[in-house]
Amino acid sequence: MSRSALDCWNEIVEASPKAIAIRNPDGTSASRADLQERSDWLCGQWLEEGVKPREVLAMVLPNSVEWLEAYLACMKLGAVAVPVDPGFSSLEVDGIAKDLRVRGVWNGRHFQKGYMKKPYRFRRKDVAVVKLTSGSTGKAKALYFTDSEMVADARNLIRCMGIRNDDTNLGVIPWGHSYGLGSIVYPLLLQGTRVAWTDTAFPSEIAKVCRDANCTLFPSVPTVLRALTISDCGRKDFESLRLTISAGSKLDPALARGFKSKFGKRVHNFYGSTETGGICFDRTGEAALSGSSVGEPIEGVSIIERRSNRFCVASRAVYSYGNRNFTVDGVPMVLMADFGALNSKGQLVLEGRARSVLKIGGRRINPIRIENQLKSIGGVSDALVFSIPRNGEEVLAFALESSLSREEVRPLLKERLAARDRPKKWIVYERFPVSSRGKTNIAVIKGDVV
Repeated sequence: MSRSALDCWNEIVEASPKAIAIRNPDGTSASRADLQERSDWLCGQWLEEGVKPREVLAMVLPNSVEWLEAYLACMKLGAVAVPVDPGFSSLEVDGIAKDLRVRGVWNGRHFQKGYMKKPYRFRRKDVAVVKLTSGSTGKAKALYFTDSEMVADARNLIRCMGIRNDDTNLGVIPWGHSYGLGSIVYPLLLQGTRVAWTDTAFPSEIAKVCRDANCTLFPSVPTVLRALTISDCGRKDFESLRLTISAGSKLDPALARGFKSKFGKRVHNFYGSTETGGICFDRTGEAALSGSSVGEPIEGVSIIERRSNRFCVASRAVYSYGNRNFTVDGVPMVLMADFGALNSKGQLVLEGRARSVLKIGGRRINPIRIENQLKSIGGVSDALVFSIPRNGEEVLAFALESSLSREEVRPLLKERLAARDRPKKWIVYERFPVSSRGKTNIAVIKGDVV
């Protein structure tokens, strides 16, 4: 049986207590011993608040030392941590807290309590973390992970990415999301990989932190990489990096080539999901430059191809609590929402996202079919087809990511789309709006179209 994350953390603190764990944007730092002491103190405070093992605690905090000490305190008390995106509205946080029957919501200073007269307590002792899906297309979904599943995901990433204990992670992405937990938080807890963080996405600030801390790893998202590529930053700002990673949404190969040309660094595709943790990694960076795939399955992960280009992902990092799908060997698995297949090189090629068929005026419409037609228009890099309410009924709508203007697009629609497939409402963006996770923000797009 593998050691728990807390056991690993306690061992690395004991081995090198003065080693830096976190570097702050202002240049100050916290050692492993500092973080241990602060989380111990927080445990005492929470015990006075009546927190019990296996109760659920929501954390609404930005990336910070306070985030890490709260996460560690949850582990030490045996509580179930729910990292909540600080970008969520108070109403969304309130809904999550009530749905999960939390003991309270921790904001770094105090608990917001009163959600349940009797907070929920898990019967199972091994549930450690609740991951929340982005909620970009509706209500955020809660998924429950055990400590061993979180450790398994991090171990997979450490092996495939070659993350070392003497590396320094540039911690820009949100730590509470699956991507941040697996590639930043758990490498610190399991082997002491340092984190240098910044609370802003401004290119100049990211460059400053990277220079000052000599960061070697940069888990990022396409929107941040694009901002850096068009910024005034230069090669010397990111000279220390040995691995730059892109995940969260599709990486345009033109962006990967532009980043390499500007900074002399390849971008490596990383593909994963909240349900599964890491799935594929582009080890050489060649696939990112060509856009041919998202890389090969990482060690410990199996891709099981199904009919109609759907596929399942199975590994010890996939959530098991509440999951009814397992391989014959008892490994949890998930049927992915994406279409895709393995090519002759064993790399995963994604072909779009599976979505429900739209029903417009009694007619069933496959949005992916229309999206593919729209993407075939020169100058259109991405397309999203959906329905919106109008005058009491659902009508067809779409959004384009394009260098073309609306006036230039209009005549092209008649050439590519049958009259029945032409939308009632549509909008053109130079770049799709994205969430803090780097994913296309469908809720914002629908609001703009209406």
